[in-house]
Amino acid sequence: MKHPKLIKIADIPLEQIEVVDRQRPVSDAGVEGLRASIETIGLQSEIHVRKPTKKDGLYRLILGGHRLEAFRQMGRETIPAKIIECTLEAARLMEVDENLARADLQPLDLCVFLHRRKTIYEKAYPETQQGVAGSAARWGATDTMSVASFVPNTAQKTGLSQRHVRRLVEVGGSLTEEDVSALRAAATDPMLADLLALAKCKTAKARSAACKAFSEGKVKNVRAALAPKPKAEPKNAEQEQEKALDAAFKRAGKRVKRRFVEEHATELVRLLDEISRGEEDGQVLTFPGRKRGGEHE
Repeated sequence: MKHPKLIKIADIPLEQIEVVDRQRPVSDAGVEGLRASIETIGLQSEIHVRKPTKKDGLYRLILGGHRLEAFRQMGRETIPAKIIECTLEAARLMEVDENLARADLQPLDLCVFLHRRKTIYEKAYPETQQGVAGSAARWGATDTMSVASFVPNTAQKTGLSQRHVRRLVEVGGSLTEEDVSALRAAATDPMLADLLALAKCKTAKARSAACKAFSEGKVKNVRAALAPKPKAEPKNAEQEQEKALDAAFKRAGKRVKRRFVEEHATELVRLLDEISRGEEDGQVLTFPGRKRGGEHE
């Protein structure tokens, strides 16, 4: 990949700056804080833009989304910018690295940015995708990712251990854009333990359902949404039959009950006699309204 080159620093019109495919959404709170700072002490660092192509003549924003939006809201027509000559992959890598350098990154953003950095890094340096040095270049014996230099390079840039980088990249790669949007919309930020649980989830459907449940506040954390539901107690067939018969008899009117008794009188008398003698299981059983031996109370 060709290294980025600074062309010049200049004030450029806001209307000529294109903002597309950003790695992180602009926050209202961040813009409001910047506006107050700019109005008090001025802009402290220029935004970074990619040198325009001859086709459309537009600059493409690399770094400084919040600064650019603050200037728009303040009604400014131009903004100081560093104009960089670089490839699209280099521009994306610069944006990701700036976000990774932030101290206030939540675990979700850290996972997402690290995975995007890996994707961009592989595209920018295709030679690193080959099986350099055989299995030594791979992350593990069963790992499908084989970027030989990405992990140590990223670990050095971020200050994270190589093992931590691997785990976070795996999490970021397991989430769809819809999953990320749902998690960001939640009232609280997901913890790293939640994200690691999502990465281990076996199906994308279950993972998305857990993200949605957490986003809608149906569970206190993602792990609760992923927890297996307790199995229902197996139904006792005799108990179910008894409940159904009892409910039907109670709902029936007096005339229906009398016809039922008349139709089943022979069997009912036999059953009552068995109960009075305790013949069912060898024990003496009682029936409401009777004493042992068939005597009435």
